[in-house]
Amino acid sequence: MALSLAAVLAGCSTTTTPGSKGVSPLVAAANEEAAATMRIDNLFAAEGTTQQTELPTGNATYEGLVHGDTGGGSGPDLEYYADLTLEVDFDTDGITGTVDNVRTDLGGFITPSGSAPVTGSVSMAPGDAELSFAATGTLTGVDRTATYDLNADGDFIGDTAQAARGTHTTDFIWTAGPDTGDTSWSDGDWLAEQ
Repeated sequence: MALSLAAVLAGCSTTTTPGSKGVSPLVAAANEEAAATMRIDNLFAAEGTTQQTELPTGNATYEGLVHGDTGGGSGPDLEYYADLTLEVDFDTDGITGTVDNVRTDLGGFITPSGSAPVTGSVSMAPGDAELSFAATGTLTGVDRTATYDLNADGDFIGDTAQAARGTHTTDFIWTAGPDTGDTSWSDGDWLAEQ
């Protein structure tokens, strides 16, 4: 775990705004992700994935992060983190939420404004309790704008679905700026806790 965290941190810029104190947004997010990953790994080791029969009733709010590694495409490479909020209605199996506070390593798009609403569902198939969701929205940076398009799936973790995690693919479809018409691909993981 320490080696992978070191690799993540080594790939992050440590440049801060002139006159600011602290670490860059990507390094801070990587540290937050590492701490949450450790908590969820410990929960998984103790309780495993949530079974369909263990899902609670009512509503639950999960908060966490999306992390996307450089993936490719015709647009510029970028790594990113974003805050993730999932509102899960276990009675209707519906998921809503938001992806916001996006931070990237791409110049002119370091902390773009905007958010992407989340829609999704809880799988009712027998076995492990699974979820899938998507988010689409517009992000605007200093000199470029993109349509953010995320598709994710994963599992609930713990005896009462205390956490969730999984993988995603993301497209940044550039609609304004130097890369208009191009697409940057990213994939990675996401995690969230109650």
